[in-house]
Amino acid sequence: MAASALVPESIGVVGVGTISSAAVRGLCRSSGAPDITLSPRNAAKAKALADEFESVRIAANNQAVVDACDCVLLAVLPGQAQAVCEPLQFREGQLVISLMAGVPLSDIERWCGPAECALACPLPAIAENAGTTIVTPPEPRTVAVFEKLGTAVPVATEDQFKRLQAMTCVMGDLYARQKTAQDWLVTNGVDATAASAYVGGVF
Repeated sequence: MAASALVPESIGVVGVGTISSAAVRGLCRSSGAPDITLSPRNAAKAKALADEFESVRIAANNQAVVDACDCVLLAVLPGQAQAVCEPLQFREGQLVISLMAGVPLSDIERWCGPAECALACPLPAIAENAGTTIVTPPEPRTVAVFEKLGTAVPVATEDQFKRLQAMTCVMGDLYARQKTAQDWLVTNGVDATAASAYVGGVF
């Protein structure tokens, strides 16, 4: 079976922030985009997505998101996770993917059972279907969702996931070096557009 066939037909988002918005944009820009249901809490971000894409709608509340979807992306602030998730009623066969940094898989499973649960660490480039996302466990539907958004890197254990997740810290240093190089070129008379294109290409 092709990976794209494993992508759930309906995906919900509880917590519409920067990363989950990027996921929605990437999914909606891909072929065979799923139907997407958003939680209403971050009204401005949710409305922007619903206005941008026909396949996106806003639910009345978080339980309505869960009820409507085969897969739910959890993207609330980690400190709010238990309070948001525990009252929700998930169902067997449903997939829950946590995008929340630092929240253990065991907690997600306890709050969201009997749904099948996974962790993912996507980066903003998924909005352009160009991101690389680590996932654990290597549940086929989870892998398929993030293959649709770029490249999925499935790992067998949460310990491996955390070690890979730590590597994201080098991204800021990389961007800072690029900016420094670009600024130096512009200061020394190079056109800003050319400097940006060349430094980006070299890095």
